[in-house]
Amino acid sequence: LHSDTTGRTHRSVQEALSEGLTKEGLIIEPDINKCSVTITGNVGLQKLEHPVNKEGWVVMQYSGSFRVIDTKTKNQFGSYSISGKAIKLTEDDARKNAIETLKKDIADKVAAHITKSIFSTPEKSEANTMEPNV
Repeated sequence: LHSDTTGRTHRSVQEALSEGLTKEGLIIEPDINKCSVTITGNVGLQKLEHPVNKEGWVVMQYSGSFRVIDTKTKNQFGSYSISGKAIKLTEDDARKNAIETLKKDIADKVAAHITKSIFSTPEKSEANTMEPNV
């Protein structure tokens, strides 16, 4: 498995994805030529205008989008997006909190979703029968 995050991101965000995928039981390989799956992604932070700004608070929104790609065929077979907000009294604190929350979401939610998409198999269609699939 090769993971690669691009765009406006910190090295720590890529590390969070790698840690989460490793926790899920996947092996991270830095050499893309040795991998069967590649993960690409983009993350971003944006300061939002919000009614609480008038009360001295700063709202920072984070977002991320990740794709799971078969390295050999280049076909995408999974994707996952996340977003959230952090509200703090200073822009620096809001940014730090948003990054930490983003990293936690990547390590937990994104890694679990990606692992599920890697190991899931397409459902077989049983159109000719009304019996339950057991």
